[in-house]
Amino acid sequence: AGDCTQETADLKLKLDKIDEKIEELQKLVKEKSSAMEQENHKNRRVQEECQSLRRKVERYKRMELASSADEVLAEEIRTYKEQLTCPCCKKGRKDVVLTKCFHVFCYECIKTR
Repeated sequence: AGDCTQETADLKLKLDKIDEKIEELQKLVKEKSSAMEQENHKNRRVQEECQSLRRKVERYKRMELASSADEVLAEEIRTYKEQLTCPCCKKGRKDVVLTKCFHVFCYECIKTR
């Protein structure tokens, strides 16, 4: 009976250590997942910024080629209107921000999707 009690105590101790290790590993996985999500978010921001800069370069190239100031101004107005227009429906004005990713859409598109 004494051997069984000792063996049971040893097994409980091992089980407690394993449970602690599992909790530690779960915490580590959670931390790594959070860090990975933050890095993915940063990566998306950098990619969006890169796209924005490419669009600016293209706009400046077009402005260099434009023959008159009116064409340049009309192009700028079109670009700004495009930036304010919902990317889903291409009709409504952007007026709703998704807080997780900070993308902007019109209220109607958010409501229907």
